[in-house]
Amino acid sequence: MTTCELLAFGANYESGPRHVGSAWNIYRGALYLSGQGRFYAKQDIFTGPNGIESGVTVWDSQTSAGIYWGVANHWQIGVIPIISQKNHQSDDESDSPGDVLLNLKLGSIGPYLAPLKMALQLDLRLPTGATHNIPLNPYAAGAVGFGGMGLLSINSRPGEPQSGFSLDVNLGYFNHNDKGIKLTDNEADTIMTAAATQELIVGTALRIMGKKLGFFTEAHGRYFLQPPPATAYTRENSLYVTPGFIYQFNPYIRIESSIDILLQGKDDETLYEENGVRIVQKPWETVPNLPEWRFNFGVSLRLKKGKPPQPRQQQASGEPAKTEQVKKGSKKKSKKQQQRDIRAMEERLKQKSRQEQESEALRRERMQRERERMEALLKKLREELQKEKNQQEE
Repeated sequence: MTTCELLAFGANYESGPRHVGSAWNIYRGALYLSGQGRFYAKQDIFTGPNGIESGVTVWDSQTSAGIYWGVANHWQIGVIPIISQKNHQSDDESDSPGDVLLNLKLGSIGPYLAPLKMALQLDLRLPTGATHNIPLNPYAAGAVGFGGMGLLSINSRPGEPQSGFSLDVNLGYFNHNDKGIKLTDNEADTIMTAAATQELIVGTALRIMGKKLGFFTEAHGRYFLQPPPATAYTRENSLYVTPGFIYQFNPYIRIESSIDILLQGKDDETLYEENGVRIVQKPWETVPNLPEWRFNFGVSLRLKKGKPPQPRQQQASGEPAKTEQVKKGSKKKSKKQQQRDIRAMEERLKQKSRQEQESEALRRERMQRERERMEALLKKLREELQKEKNQQEE
């Protein structure tokens, strides 16, 4: 089996290039390091008090890293710290470093060579960043969040799941654990989170991977079961489609790139004023709270190969295995049963010997018939030759 370049680091809906995870795991003892980032920009057009239109470029970027360790054949751990999260606004709106995402994945569940695998991933978000509720970024409240994700994958080459055609399906739940939290520092804002924000996370992906080059398309969305407070910037349900490509330079280095395209979530649902009083700053006029598109890029490095799982040992030869089974089972059998087994084995040996004898007799008979046929043919040829010679003499 080749090395496990599985694209199986786990579901990561916070940043790209890929968001939908695979149910396959990396190998036991394998160690991978990844770096990824995303970028968005758009011109915000607004009309000033004098009636003159002007604009400003709104941009947002995020970079993060990831380290993944295959603890065992079915267990892997992922640690994804957000290194930098910046936008066009003041430093108060940037977050560097940001939160840390942790996941524990129980994966590659299913028969060794079965095309279908299942997995369960547990997620934890640690609020290590200084700033939360950042525009153009997925909702985060500054509390310890937790959730779980079910993953299902089908691969056309289960023996080498890093290649061929694959289908991945994810369904997850996340609890932001933000009850009682106030999202803004504005004294005029009296809105607090009445109940913990909860999300349903869904995704599906199609991927085809050759020896070096691969392509994928994802559809992934976040839907609030319990929406965040009205003062949250990104409280809209969202659905993205993400086409992208993968290039494997060698067994150690892989690059990826993709573009997120927003299909649902363009309507701004944030409450900026209450009773005529501004409670949340509106950072733009014509830019939606969620990016209409995002460019994603990433690179992964294999630091340690790991050991692939071993299939159950097959019986290389039927007779030795059967003999061993008889030896193991003979201790539990009675003396009469053992004698019957011996007689049965002797009878099989006799039958095999008779078959061999019959085969030898048939072989000899066939050779005798062939010899007689050749002798008859030779005799006929001699007679014809003699006849022709006599005619010439006359």
